[in-house]
Amino acid sequence: MPHSRKNTIITLTAFLGSFLLWCGWQWIMTNLMRVPPNDATYRGVYGDSFGSLAALLSALTMGGLVITLYIQITEAIQTEKRRLQEDEVRQKEETKRAEEDRKHEEESIAALQRRDRERYEDNFENRFFRLFGIWRSYVDSLEKTEGGMAFRDTDSHPYTIRGMQVLHQICQPLTLESHSANKSDYFIYTYKEIYKANHDILAPYFRTLYHTFRYISRSQMQNKEEYSDIVRAILSPIELFLVAGTCFTDEGKNFKRLVEEFHLLKHLPQWMIDLLLDTRRFESRAFEL
Repeated sequence: MPHSRKNTIITLTAFLGSFLLWCGWQWIMTNLMRVPPNDATYRGVYGDSFGSLAALLSALTMGGLVITLYIQITEAIQTEKRRLQEDEVRQKEETKRAEEDRKHEEESIAALQRRDRERYEDNFENRFFRLFGIWRSYVDSLEKTEGGMAFRDTDSHPYTIRGMQVLHQICQPLTLESHSANKSDYFIYTYKEIYKANHDILAPYFRTLYHTFRYISRSQMQNKEEYSDIVRAILSPIELFLVAGTCFTDEGKNFKRLVEEFHLLKHLPQWMIDLLLDTRRFESRAFEL
């Protein structure tokens, strides 16, 4: 430290000068002050001169102590300032490091969440399209023969209609003009009779379709309607009419909530909507666009 070194040099110089003055005092008295060395008066003056020299040395000693104390205080102040500066720098570095660690942790968590989200979406879509494929495969496997309903096992098995045409024929009595004054009662009664007569075909059809919509509803996907629209787009008005009808049965009553949640009846012909509204079994959101 330049300042401390300078003060030390000054102090040493003062003590060295005092020592040299003390050593050369007799020479000064003899040669400069012209006091004879054998004179008794000289001896008294010479002895008294050391009293003033002692006072001078005492003053110089006190000055040295003051300078030393000043140097120590100055160094202590500078040391404290350096310590505070170092603490401030270290605190800033620790704060910066903590902020970087926090950002890194947030980025890691966000990356993990994105990866988990992507994995969840992939798993969801795989299972969704599996359910969707099972449902459509079941529809395609339907066949009506001369002896009744059956599954198409071989091409040699006789049949007249198959797939969607089977469902259309099942639903045909519902589209006929009712002779009853209350069309809604006629619709409910007729559908229950149809469902009872074709339970072996309609029950698996609606169970698979119900589980597909329920899987969408229970998922954590943000765009649920995009997937429900994929299924709804495949459903013909006749199938949607059948879906509405199955909500009146004991087995299909839980389907009603999904029909309303995903607005499955919004593209039905107006006469079908009027008939279903007359039943007062569905909330209006089931028909909302």
